[in-house]
Amino acid sequence: MRLLFLNHNLAWRGTFFRAFHFARELVRLGHEVDLWTVSRRCSPLGNQYMRDGVRIWETPRFRQVGQHDGGYAPVDILLRTGRIAFSKWDVIHAFDHRPNVSFPWYFKRLLDSDALFCADWCDWWTAGGITTGKRPFSMIDRMEQFLEEGSKRSADIVIVTSTVLNSRALSLGIDPKRVEFIPSGADIEGIPKLDQQICREIIGLRPQDPVLCFVGYSLWDIELIADAFTHVLKEFPSCQLLVVGGGVESPALDGLRERFRVGEQVYLPGDVPYSLLPKFLGAASMHLLPLADTLANRARGPIKFGDYLASGRPIVTNDIGDSAVIVREKQIGRVSDPSPESFANAILEVLQLPSDERHAMGHRARELAEGDLSWKTIVSRLNAIYANALGGAG
Repeated sequence: MRLLFLNHNLAWRGTFFRAFHFARELVRLGHEVDLWTVSRRCSPLGNQYMRDGVRIWETPRFRQVGQHDGGYAPVDILLRTGRIAFSKWDVIHAFDHRPNVSFPWYFKRLLDSDALFCADWCDWWTAGGITTGKRPFSMIDRMEQFLEEGSKRSADIVIVTSTVLNSRALSLGIDPKRVEFIPSGADIEGIPKLDQQICREIIGLRPQDPVLCFVGYSLWDIELIADAFTHVLKEFPSCQLLVVGGGVESPALDGLRERFRVGEQVYLPGDVPYSLLPKFLGAASMHLLPLADTLANRARGPIKFGDYLASGRPIVTNDIGDSAVIVREKQIGRVSDPSPESFANAILEVLQLPSDERHAMGHRARELAEGDLSWKTIVSRLNAIYANALGGAG
């Protein structure tokens, strides 16, 4: 099969990883995959290259990161819409609905009735979700909701990343036979389980003290970590907090800088190359996945969750969304109410466990990453969905 993946956001950030890992595993199964995404730097000509057999096109951009990252850049939209007309694919798979994804996707649908059109629903954006109330005009909100929901109604197959989004798809009247739940997976190749002490020595953390780790380009709910960490320090004054990432939301780190001693209590390396991420994950005593009780969080399937699993460390999260269910049922960490006090108590509970119990949690997490939640396992299901849908259509 020839497949085209349309991704709205920056290359090597967020949903791009879901699209890329899908694509890489499909290439290994013998398919050809093109992945269109957005360049992370000003690039009037764009950038085209191969990575693990996937043909990647980073579309041109004329402004810095933080401006036109969300799929609304006119040149990006026009170039994709023009280019999509001149090639043929068996599957056109749209990751979310932003204009640089949905406009060429809809246009190609008018031209090619034989291809399979899939819509990947990765986040709850409108109607109370991520972007609600963030637009200067309500008309833009209404247009985006039309794109978010309309693209799913129009798709041959709707792929959802969470049970909440599965329910939303069904509430729109979409035939349950057209809706498939496929969570994001774990990159066990890119993120091996590493020796904790070696990792701490490499990145400059104290070897003997606990390290709480959070990774995220978008620093959602970082205040919850800050508040919980204040409570943790009362019991473990030598505890260290490692926050990797920040990106365009780096001002969100100002609160950590004001409340804690940087370089002693908190470590803020900022964005790091993906190739170095395993060392930061490997340095952790546990990983933190803070989730306030919001509609967007309940619908999320965080990519970082798979990274946490692959690194083989316990995970502490809040009782929101599908990740919490996995942590609880697979006994790979602790789940708390979404309050700073409860979150801190869950962290302290893991810290106070015997080391062999913490290691067992991490071992179970890695086993899950290598098994049911490996990208290889997940994409085998996706491949079967494509094959069945194309066979039925043919």
